[in-house]
Amino acid sequence: MSTSCKGLALELVKCLSETDCVKVQKRPYRECAGEKVPCITSECVGLRETYFNCKRGQGREGVGDCMEPVLYSYA
Repeated sequence: MSTSCKGLALELVKCLSETDCVKVQKRPYRECAGEKVPCITSECVGLRETYFNCKRGQGREGVGDCMEPVLYSYA
């Protein structure tokens, strides 16, 4: 995992660990991360969206560079 999203991932895990989904229902973090309010707090939902957007953005880094045409010079 890239370090730029790692902090968000840790914040999300911390937030989820305080929810009833994890504490009371004893469900896995990954499962709880997919839930919506009221199962998890709106804060956790916001962190999840921010984290997913961060990861999605990393997947696109450099894509434009490799899609550009290559120009060959035959001298």
